Amino acid sequence: MTLGEMYRFVLGEGMRVDPRGEEGLRKVLEGRRDAYGRLEEEERARYDTERLTNPYGDLRIVHGREGTEVRGLLVGLDPGPEEVVAAKVLKNSGERVDLLVSYSPCAFPSKVSLRDLVELRGEVLCRTGVPPGRARACFPSSEPEDRRAEDLARLLDVPVLTVGSV
Repeated sequence: MTLGEMYRFVLGEGMRVDPRGEEGLRKVLEGRRDAYGRLEEEERARYDTERLTNPYGDLRIVHGREGTEVRGLLVGLDPGPEEVVAAKVLKNSGERVDLLVSYSPCAFPSKVSLRDLVELRGEVLCRTGVPPGRARACFPSSEPEDRRAEDLARLLDVPVLTVGSV
């Protein structure tokens, strides 16, 4: 399986079981497409166009080429620079570690949309009876700034996939 195939599989499975349902996802993605259509050219150039087809702010290929063959994974809840180095060392030692998979997107902030993440998780909490104000208070209000793991993954050429919401 390639990195791109794995990403698309995880995205498809996440959408299949999403608590918002098919109609809810359609509305989210349509709203984003409409907003994108109203942007000025300069803003469009900076826009994360992946948001137009992927409703999850924390499901991203952080580093790596979609065609990279994946035969083995190193999976972490919140991997940091140490796990990036471990993935590289294991790979160089002959182990099948072709991809670092992260549940938490915080170590890889440049590809994460905190707004999308809070939107989904807040909606899920509200459906269970948590008031909207309290639901929003459960999540960080600013993007993480520590990019060491992400920078190291790029420098060492370690493919990384974040899969938090799915």
